[in-house]
Amino acid sequence: VLNLNSDTRYISVEASNSDNLFAIEFNSDIYSKYKKGSILVFAHTDKYTNGDTILISINKAEPGLKKAIVEANAIYLKSLSEDVPLMQLDVAQSYVFGVLKEVRIPQN
Repeated sequence: VLNLNSDTRYISVEASNSDNLFAIEFNSDIYSKYKKGSILVFAHTDKYTNGDTILISINKAEPGLKKAIVEANAIYLKSLSEDVPLMQLDVAQSYVFGVLKEVRIPQN
């Protein structure tokens, strides 16, 4: 179970080709990129590649969205907010809930 703040809602997702999908609906604007009512669909996996957007909890904090930057000997996380510097990922102190597969932004 995801312990997200009150501005999010956990949604189950059905797909004919996968049983490991879940979605989150945001009830407020986030990261200036997604409007209120946006639904983000994730594949529940801890496997990701360079450039993937992941839902991750660091040091048991509330999960957030980060872009994975994979280099030869290190993995970095980039915030979706442009003004936040890269941080090196400590795999032992993190939990990846999934990789972002689809974004549904409301058309209002």
